[in-house]
Amino acid sequence: MPRHDGTGAAGTGSVEQLLVEVDANHPTRRARAYDRWVAWFKEAVRLTEGDLDIGPRLPAMLRLAGLSGVGVRVTQSAHVDGPVKQLQQMSMEKVRAAVLGAGLTSAEEFDTAHAELKAFTDDPTTIVASPRMIQTWGRRPEP
Repeated sequence: MPRHDGTGAAGTGSVEQLLVEVDANHPTRRARAYDRWVAWFKEAVRLTEGDLDIGPRLPAMLRLAGLSGVGVRVTQSAHVDGPVKQLQQMSMEKVRAAVLGAGLTSAEEFDTAHAELKAFTDDPTTIVASPRMIQTWGRRPEP
């Protein structure tokens, strides 16, 4: 869900959205569990009518809403160690019930993929990138 930080009738507002399908993990041949997790997560969100691919459309949406001075920035961090490197596997753990409840995979397959992703993120020789963050802002015209 995009995060909105607006200011009412006039002023500057901003919207941020993660772009989760971007895989910048290294080595990619060892991050197949990440691909499965992203596919399950995206489908679980889609089934609840969410849209994880809205980020690149945000600038146009702000313009259509009448905002001017629309800008965009894309950020992405990568980690070789520390707690932020664990966010992908922790997020996967948090959506387990939703993925299984939607019948997208079996508990065994999910748990195997989660264990693979955890091993990948625990490995000090790997790089784990956070999803890209699409940050968009614009200004409402004075009334």
